[in-house]
Amino acid sequence: MVDLADEHPVDESLIRSEAHLGGLELTNADLADATLTDATLTETVLRFCTLTRADLRGADLAEADLLKASANNADLRDVVLRDAILTGADLTGSRLAHADLAGAHAPDAALPEATLAGADLTDAVAYESDLRNARLENADLVEANLRAAALGGADLGAVDLRDAYVAGADLGNASLVGADLRGVSLAGADLTGANLAETDLGDADLTDATLRKADLTGADLSGATLRATDASTATLRDTRVVDHRGERVYATKRTLHDLGAVVHPPE
Repeated sequence: MVDLADEHPVDESLIRSEAHLGGLELTNADLADATLTDATLTETVLRFCTLTRADLRGADLAEADLLKASANNADLRDVVLRDAILTGADLTGSRLAHADLAGAHAPDAALPEATLAGADLTDAVAYESDLRNARLENADLVEANLRAAALGGADLGAVDLRDAYVAGADLGNASLVGADLRGVSLAGADLTGANLAETDLGDADLTDATLRKADLTGADLSGATLRATDASTATLRDTRVVDHRGERVYATKRTLHDLGAVVHPPE
């Protein structure tokens, strides 16, 4: 349903594929089930609006304001949301594959079960967001802020999280196979049961992180900070570290213990 007749009347015939709605004030608009493929919505104000099940494939929403908008189960594939405001927005189950979310501001956003495969989230701010069971494989999250985000069960295979801030996040049972995690901050993060096989954690900060039952097969932790990291029951097959002598070696519980990690008992 499209209902724009309240405070800011807009000709409903404009709400269509390839529409040009840039800069409009559409606060509280009901755009549920609307078709807006390839529409221009740059800098449009869509605060508190309803976009449930809307088709926005390829639309340009750069710098749009979607504060607390509801877009659950919306089709947002290939959409441009660069520098958009998504604070508190509900994007549960939405499809955002290959979307451009670089620089987007999305703290406290709800994205459980969302698909963000191949999306660009470079420099995005999504602290305390809900990304449980989301699909983020091959996404670009370089320097993104995911502090205290809920990422339990998420698919982060082959993501680029270089220099991202993921401190205090819940990554329990998440899959990060082959991810580039160089320089990432995972201080205080919960990675219980996470699959970190073949990841590059070079120079990562894992201070106080929990790696119980995590799979570190083939992972590279060279230069990583492991102070008080709980790796008691982590799988360490072919895992590499730089030991206290500065030599690159295969990790054992003893070498992790010597680097400050918590392991019981050290070998």
